[in-house]
This record gives sequence, structure tokens and C-alpha cells, in this order.
Amino acid sequence: MIAAAIALWLGILVFVPAAESTIASAFPSSQALTDLKSAFLSSLGQISDPEALVAGLAIGERDLLSEPAQDAMRDVSLTHLVAVSGANLAIVMGAVWFLLGHLGLSRNLRFLFSGAALVGYILLVGPEASVIRAGAMAFAVLIAMALGRGSNPLHALALAVVCLLLIDQNLATDLGFALSVVATTGLLIGAN
Repeated sequence: MIAAAIALWLGILVFVPAAESTIASAFPSSQALTDLKSAFLSSLGQISDPEALVAGLAIGERDLLSEPAQDAMRDVSLTHLVAVSGANLAIVMGAVWFLLGHLGLSRNLRFLFSGAALVGYILLVGPEASVIRAGAMAFAVLIAMALGRGSNPLHALALAVVCLLLIDQNLATDLGFALSVVATTGLLIGAN
């Protein structure tokens, strides 16, 4: 699967002209999601850097951080903290999965509700390449969990890359997508 992901990516890079991601351009937006995001931000109270950091950690809202805070985070290489990633999605999906399991729901119902929570969170956060990659990878892990099988994170990443590149070939030239895949690969290899 890993070799297939690499081959597909290289083939697209060679044979397909670069363009904007069709997933990002077709990403749905709604007033309900905008209202939910606004309600979350207003629940933080008056937004200063500590609250803005919470907004960044929770939903990837980076625009609220002051310029000095952004510079300080850049200086110490911590800007990734305010980018939604696989860890955020794993927390949301895992919390729903395990809570519903604790309540005695069947594996099929846990799959449906966890998948819905995953989709809802992705819609709330937006179509950043790292979120799209993390969502596809989390969905691959969720399917493995629903089937009662373990999942190899590198295989889940490779499957996510293959599926996403088959859906949207323009992701192959998206720098954010490439960095997300490479960084995740490095983390997964380093963790083993």
C-alpha cells in the first residue's frame, strides 16, 4: 500500500498539471457551522492570547493570536500547535468511540456516531490540506476499528493518500498536503 501511494503520487506529479484542490474549492459551508464556531469563540470571553491559543488548539483559529504571539511561536517553532491535525481528530473520534462503547452501544452504532463526529469536526475546522489528510487517515482507522481489526498507522496513512489522490489529483502539488504527509510519516516511523 505504501508503494502504491508513492507511485500514484509521483505519477500524478509527472502527468497532471498543477491546479487548486477540488476538495478545498468544493468544501461546503453553512450558517450553522459559522454560528457554532462563533458561539465557541464567544464562550472564550474577551479574546487575548491565552484564549486565542485555546481557539487555535481546538479548532485551528490562528487569526486571533496577536502578532507578537505569532512571532514568538514562530521563533520557537511552535506554530504547529494551532494547526488542526490528526491528534485533534483522534481525540474527537476516540472520545465518541470510547464513550459510546462505555454506554454499551454496538460497534456499528459507534462507527456511525464516531464517523458523524469526525465529519462534523472537519466541516467545523475547514478544508486545510492537513485536516483533509488527517480526516481520511482517521476514517481508515475508524473502519478498521469497526471491523474489529487493528490498524497499522503507516498503512492507514498510505490508504488515505491513495484515496485522496484518486479523488483529488490536485492535492499531489499542494505543499500543505505534502508537508502533512511527510511530517506524519516521520512521526509514525519515529514512534516505532
